[in-house]
Amino acid sequence: MDPYFAEFVPLPPEVEPKAHVHTGVEFLYVLAGQLAVLHGGQEAVLEPGDAVYFDSATPHSYRCIGSKPAEAIIVALHQAPAAQPLAARPGIAAAPRPVAVTGAMLRGS
Repeated sequence: MDPYFAEFVPLPPEVEPKAHVHTGVEFLYVLAGQLAVLHGGQEAVLEPGDAVYFDSATPHSYRCIGSKPAEAIIVALHQAPAAQPLAARPGIAAAPRPVAVTGAMLRGS
């Protein structure tokens, strides 16, 4: 597990953030500012109090979309994919793949 604080500064419009990948899953919680998260071709705009959880083996990137820096807590879990589906292991129920969820979606707005 790799938890850290991240600050995303506003970029000039002509600068595109570089997408990256790594094994495992990632959780991001926005503390301040507005942050666009691009994951597998889909974009979500997050505001303070919003969070996202996703498969980090899919290309993803972040972009501050406000005039002030965005701040977030990120927790990356760098585990390799399971050798067999979870449902095939005795006593463990299958879990769905992580998908992006924002606070706005949880609030029903």
